[in-house]
This record gives sequence, structure tokens and C-alpha cells, in this order.
Amino acid sequence: MAVLLCTTMGSFATAHADIEKPTGCFYVTPKEQFVNGVLFQNLILRAHQENETFASILAAIENDKAQCHQFHFRYPLKDKDHAEKFAKVLHIKAQQAHRFVPVIASSQFTGPGHLGFFREITIRGQGLQGPRVQEHVLVDKAMNRVIFIEEWIATEDGLQPGSFASVNAVTEENGHWYFAGTYLYETPPTLEDLGAREEMFRETYENMLFFLEQEDLEASYQQLIPY
Repeated sequence: MAVLLCTTMGSFATAHADIEKPTGCFYVTPKEQFVNGVLFQNLILRAHQENETFASILAAIENDKAQCHQFHFRYPLKDKDHAEKFAKVLHIKAQQAHRFVPVIASSQFTGPGHLGFFREITIRGQGLQGPRVQEHVLVDKAMNRVIFIEEWIATEDGLQPGSFASVNAVTEENGHWYFAGTYLYETPPTLEDLGAREEMFRETYENMLFFLEQEDLEASYQQLIPY
């Protein structure tokens, strides 16, 4: 299984799959030659079932991720206090992604859902409006983890089933704090995608840091829609 590491310049270099987890962004190819799209459909259905927990959905993602095209990132946070404040920004990002993610033009809370809520986002694209996407957002406030599951995407070609899932988290490892993410895709990235996604992850992280430093964090956090 090949692993590609993002350098600070945004390019990728090949490394072994058992390499120590780096800080930055890296891409992992799936074990299987072709990713089975049913995997994402099963995940969508499971996330609606009342007997499922955040932990069980996360375990399913961990169990199935080797079958997907994976992007991972891990960016440093200053200390525990900084991480606790950054975690609130993560919860704001879950409802208001357009404030942080450069490829998202709009993000709207559409209603509560099992373990979280639903949101509809619009992807920036050529023309007046890009694709519309509905995602089921699962939230673990105690552990500062969020799962995003794409349920459908509407394009000029019609409605297509979801084929993407991701996990964002604020984590601690050996006394160091990080903003970490795992992104799973059904389709392989192009060479252009490799650089573009690394740039998207990095810009999102930088926008979240800027928000933490410049905006009224508590006021924004208190204004989140309850679910």
C-alpha cells in the first residue's frame, strides 16, 4: 500500500506505509484495486439507525478505510488550552463550513439527525452555482470529534449517491495537541487533486487559527443551532 506525503511546498513524495505518522498531509491508496461504492451506502444507512453510536460508526470507518482512497492530515496546536479553544472552532466549522473551507461556497443547517444534524453545502465551481451536497454530521462533543458522511450530491447530471466520508478531531499524542483529519473517497485523485486537497486542508486549518485569534469565539459558539 503506497503512501504519499505532502511536503511544505505542497508536492508529494513516496514513503512506506508503516512510516511514523507525520505532521502535515498524506495520501494512502486502497488495498483493493477498485473501491466498492456499497461501502459508503452502508455507512449512510448505519448512521441513521438508532442503535448505532458515534463509536460504532467511527469503528466502521476505521475498519473500512483500507478499501478507500484516503487523505490524512495532522496539524499542530500550541497546547491544551489552545486545543480546547480550537475544538470550539471545529464545532463552528461543522455548521458553518463556508467560513473556513475554501471550496465550500455556502453551508446550511437543515435539521437534527441521529447523533448530530444534517447540513447542505454548495461547492464552489464554474458558473453561478456548483454542486449541492447533503451531509449527515455526527458529533462527539465530549471527545471533540466530528464525522461527515456525504448522503447525496446534486450536479447538472442529476442526483448521485454519496461517495465520501471524513473524520475531524482534536487529538493529544504524547503531550502534544493536533487538529487531525481522515478523508475517504471512492474515486482516485488525479495529480492535480493531490496538490489541491493538500492546499484545501492547510488553508482550512489556517482559517480556523485566524478565526480563533481574531473573532469572538464564545459568541459564535453560543449562536450555534442546537440539535
